[in-house]
Amino acid sequence: MRLKNIDDSYIDSSVTLHGWIKKIRKLGELIFIDIREQTEIFQLRIEQTNSSLFELVSTLKNQFLIEVEGVVKKRKEINSEINNGHLELFVSEIKVISSSNSLPFIIEDKTDALEQKRMQYRYLDLRRPTNFKMLKFRSDVYRFFRNYLDSQAFIEVETPAINVPTIGGSKELLVNSTNFEDSNYTLSQSPQVYKQLLMISGVDKYFQIAKCFRDEKARSDRQMEFTQLDIEMSFTTEDEVKSLVEGMLQKLFTELLSFELPTIFPKIEYKDAILKYGSDKPDTRFDYLIEEVKKEKLLEQSSNPFLKKFANQFLFSLKLPIVLSTSKLKKYVEKAKSENELLFWVKKEKGTISSSLKPLEETFINSLEINDNEIIFFNFKATKEPMFLGRLRVELAKEFDLISSKERFNFLWVEHFPMFTIEDNVIGASHHPFTAPLDENFFNEKNIEEIKKYDSKSYDLVLNGNEIGGGSIRINNPKNQRFIFEKLGFSDKEINYYIGWFLEALSYGTPPHGGIAIGIDRLLAIMLNKETIREVIAFPKTSKATDELTKGPYKKNDKI
Repeated sequence: MRLKNIDDSYIDSSVTLHGWIKKIRKLGELIFIDIREQTEIFQLRIEQTNSSLFELVSTLKNQFLIEVEGVVKKRKEINSEINNGHLELFVSEIKVISSSNSLPFIIEDKTDALEQKRMQYRYLDLRRPTNFKMLKFRSDVYRFFRNYLDSQAFIEVETPAINVPTIGGSKELLVNSTNFEDSNYTLSQSPQVYKQLLMISGVDKYFQIAKCFRDEKARSDRQMEFTQLDIEMSFTTEDEVKSLVEGMLQKLFTELLSFELPTIFPKIEYKDAILKYGSDKPDTRFDYLIEEVKKEKLLEQSSNPFLKKFANQFLFSLKLPIVLSTSKLKKYVEKAKSENELLFWVKKEKGTISSSLKPLEETFINSLEINDNEIIFFNFKATKEPMFLGRLRVELAKEFDLISSKERFNFLWVEHFPMFTIEDNVIGASHHPFTAPLDENFFNEKNIEEIKKYDSKSYDLVLNGNEIGGGSIRINNPKNQRFIFEKLGFSDKEINYYIGWFLEALSYGTPPHGGIAIGIDRLLAIMLNKETIREVIAFPKTSKATDELTKGPYKKNDKI
């Protein structure tokens, strides 16, 4: 029987149990063995009077899988740290079901193994109670999402994992086929076009727990293969999508974490998030915002020719209640310099003010409101995007514990991203190329400089400074959808070849629609207080995108 099913009703009864050996303790005439099944632990008692069992136990090791028979009795000394710690089994027979090699690491919550070793033996790592709890929690979250969305009249539809290339999106993984020697499919980077096709089909409320694939570098919050909760609705609005998600997450956190979220999540415009936090995914668990400074205050007073070089740039400041050594501050200055930005600082320590920029006029310093043990960073930027200060803000907040422990889960909607962004002179869709603009006049613009000023009907869901979801209201007009791809630089030939089939679908009475995709791996990592999403995935890739368990990837031309 299962360890978790044993209770007082089995006292003085004979039972048969199975479990992995967790610990063996030899105490003279007694031997105690703790066996474990999932998160349950139960104590076995073996007395010296049973000499054959005593001899057998000497051959056993940790993680042997055994079957035991005996009688359940009350323990004299209760172990309050485990379930049924007041019971034990007086063993009459032991059978080894499966032996175990010497273990590569300790199979306990506090293990001695590095991540690479744990990933190599992930099947052993998953025996650790914390990992089984993670798998169970993930299963509970899946069940919750399905039940909740079912109660809201959504239907679950599976869409293909094998797809054709979608232009204007992330880099896709190729799928080779023996049926088509000179052609490739791709693994779907998201169900985006398929869920829009479902709206055209008349499925007005769709969801899916979908596997997605992208050929990109792995990070703590990113894998080539990940899972998202995908949602789409016809005849919907931004507010309706947000309200659905807020209600769903409020109930999820209450039921699984006994944590009460606010009834409405705060919102911030994308442009304000960039100006105040230097990030499109602000961490709002702590204050200390970025401010724009009237640089004339500094430049007009300074005779420093170096500063004059930045006369046409914007100046931003960030004040923090910390003290940093001059050597550490110098590293930040050099890092900013490597990104073609000027960073300087003014700090006050033990009543003395110092600065990294000389000469910095006394009148400017005196105009600053700075207290003892405070530092102000100043950053010149060519654009109104103080991203360096944004990253510095978060890095130092974590290092100096500026994040309130009371703020466990801070949700935030970041709204209305630009329609287009430009990086390295390459124009791209800020969200994705199927996102509708806030202003329909966008489709009448011809000048690319004017087009760049338009914002979109997009929204990201941010939790503790991590983007866990993104969505938008979609374009439902084929002419307008073609306009987007044209402005992204694709020729008519490319548009017709790669996405023409979708544009045709849009021409058959497509309803207005929108939705959102929530990254389940990122959400779970934050809910369970894990450092990386690798800790909430059963069989993840490493931070280098390798598979230590299977030794993947294999080289194409390896000869065995």
